[in-house]
Amino acid sequence: YIAEKRFAKGNLGERVGTLCTWAGLTTIAALVISLNINFDPHGSLSAQFLKLAIIYISTSVPFFFAGLSIALLFQRLSDRIPRLYLLTLIGSSFGCLIIIPLLQFAGGPGAVLVIAAIAYLASVSFHVSAFSKDGISPPSELAAENAKPRKLRITSAILSALVAVALVVTGFMNASLDVVSIKHAKGRTVDLSSIVYDKWNAFSRIIVMDVTDTGVYYQGGIHNWGISEKWDLRHH
Repeated sequence: YIAEKRFAKGNLGERVGTLCTWAGLTTIAALVISLNINFDPHGSLSAQFLKLAIIYISTSVPFFFAGLSIALLFQRLSDRIPRLYLLTLIGSSFGCLIIIPLLQFAGGPGAVLVIAAIAYLASVSFHVSAFSKDGISPPSELAAENAKPRKLRITSAILSALVAVALVVTGFMNASLDVVSIKHAKGRTVDLSSIVYDKWNAFSRIIVMDVTDTGVYYQGGIHNWGISEKWDLRHH
């Protein structure tokens, strides 16, 4: 309902492609912002409120752009509602299925980078569809849309494709390249050099650290529990 007249005009593929680009870009920004905020869930509310607010706001922005792209598709393609519902349900199911192996192979931060790449791939497909003549733009606007520079759309699609490839490679190689890492956990700054084991499963992250002062990591209650001091990485 906001700026309805503005979104009702223009090439649908181009507009949705731009929204997908913003969804991917803000996903990366949200990841960087949230990982660099040392939020302590056991600290005082007054001290942690601003940090929590920044995390919530930054991580909600990608959902805004993704949701806006879907809403725009439903608005402009109202005569294809059954097909749109089918495709959105298929996409949601596919996302639920791939997130488990994605976390295991790419880890948490790497998985977010791959998800951002998917948004950029969607941007590529929509920018390519901007050249089609299957009714994605109203007939009265086709002439005006065709008059726009084709190079701009082609450049946007190529750049989005290159960014998507770079994000996929970086996401799966992040565990070894350490491009994006978790520096803070449970209100403490993690010494990345002391981590000897770091793996993700379907719902959590498990790390093993080689530390001399175990009291630093064992204090504070059950949320900082660790494994036995007798555990030896070389024998497992």
